[in-house]
Amino acid sequence: MKMPKPLSADAALDYARDLCARAEYAPYEVRQRLFRRGLPTADIDKIIDRLIDERYLDEERFARAFSHSKVEYAGWGRRKIAAALAQKRIPAAIITDALASIDPKIYIARLQAVIAAARRRDPEPDTYQGRTRIFLHAASRGFEPDIIARLLSQNS
Repeated sequence: MKMPKPLSADAALDYARDLCARAEYAPYEVRQRLFRRGLPTADIDKIIDRLIDERYLDEERFARAFSHSKVEYAGWGRRKIAAALAQKRIPAAIITDALASIDPKIYIARLQAVIAAARRRDPEPDTYQGRTRIFLHAASRGFEPDIIARLLSQNS
């Protein structure tokens, strides 16, 4: 793979601003992108600090947006979202707040949709083995076992 041409500090700041203007990013993600572009760590730290001061980067805003989009569009549960945010080096307190901001009605509706889709795909959805496969599928999407079990028992 060909390495991109190293950027000057000013060009890197413009690159990072443009990146952050188009989508929400965690500071860690921007840091990694700048590192891959060949910038020294000291310059990267200054750029990240400046982006935070200018509100291009905000961990809380990123965590809320990420949580919302993963529930709404990807059908992820809280456990998978928390793991992904931790992987992006978001602090635990911010992850907790972001997960608390998820609308419970939307969350349950998304889990019901995941369960319904798994039921349609399963050849024996009403057997013990079928319910176990559906349960495991929903758990692999990051939904909590107690909520999955409650919804499965309601639909039986």
